[in-house]
Amino acid sequence: MSPMSHTSLAILAALLTNGCGDTSPPAERCEKPDLIFALSDASSSGFARWSVGHAPISTFGIELGRDAVLAKSRGSFFLLARLEDRIFPMNATCGNLDAPFATKPATGLGNPQDLSLAKDGTRWVTLFDTPTVLGIDGTGNSVGAIDLASLDDDGNPNASGVLVVGDIGTETLLVALERLDNRASKPEDYLQSTRPSALARLDPRTRSILSVSDLAGRNPFGAFVSSDGSLFLPTIGSVRFIDEADAGIVRIDEATLTSTLVLDERALGGSATTLAFGDSCGAAVVLGPSPNNATTVVTFDKRTFEMRTTVADSPLTSDNFYFTALAFRGDKLFVGDKRKVDAGYAIQSLSIAADCTVKLDEPLLYFPLPAVGIESVP
Repeated sequence: MSPMSHTSLAILAALLTNGCGDTSPPAERCEKPDLIFALSDASSSGFARWSVGHAPISTFGIELGRDAVLAKSRGSFFLLARLEDRIFPMNATCGNLDAPFATKPATGLGNPQDLSLAKDGTRWVTLFDTPTVLGIDGTGNSVGAIDLASLDDDGNPNASGVLVVGDIGTETLLVALERLDNRASKPEDYLQSTRPSALARLDPRTRSILSVSDLAGRNPFGAFVSSDGSLFLPTIGSVRFIDEADAGIVRIDEATLTSTLVLDERALGGSATTLAFGDSCGAAVVLGPSPNNATTVVTFDKRTFEMRTTVADSPLTSDNFYFTALAFRGDKLFVGDKRKVDAGYAIQSLSIAADCTVKLDEPLLYFPLPAVGIESVP
């Protein structure tokens, strides 16, 4: 890593003195940022917002637990404390959090995976440990649930991404189902992907299942990503292997729920865990095989799906599971790096060329906690 410039040092100094523990930043900084970051090292957590050319404003002391996720829906942002069964709505402009709402069922754990806002303000939340999609209103109260137990032989289809589509009165929910093995007799087979995954369309008014179709890739990982009128999902198959023909990046037709694998693991060079799209390029964090699961950032042309930066020639690679967040902003790709250096944890910056190849820049941002989520603010 190259030495820090004076600009980097100035931004770092401002970061370490701005906003720690205060959820009400000064009024003059209540402005829409360019990027939002979720920060967590399992024992402590926080978030930050950053406008290019300014020092970031950060807030710490939030209990997000060991599996924190940043979700975005209809221009709103949420911090999901998955293992704590809580979700914090975020005011991205002023950087304060509203009171969290609970997702824990009456028995067992919920483990919220993703959230999507309906036009009436209802938050629809997928749960991993309970076969349910929860509806929660703006005050944090439940407005009902949709039972998914019938969609897997073992009683839990392990819902991941959720997306509300359509207009008020005709809205439906699209839900990605991992369909992992919840009843494996051998510990090493527990929660492994051994069967086709699926997409379900749900009716939030009648709390019913409208249709289910197989997904072209196994084991969807994370939220739906929208680009140029299509929906995409990264699917990781089995984390034991990185050359599966039925895992990779899937494109979904919203109307028919038909899906196509546009890049498989053999083309990607590993399992895609995180996905982002810019104006003409796509990027993914690609995971290597167990036990180390090395991560690499790759890019591709989003119109032809031809690889532009591969695992072999990427300037941003690591020997473990260190990259878990990325987002485009203009001609830059920002990547959260969990490797600690003297300055803290870097937000890596890559310049994107017209042909979707990349050049690693000097980091301008360092945080005292690693970024586990990055979202661009529209």
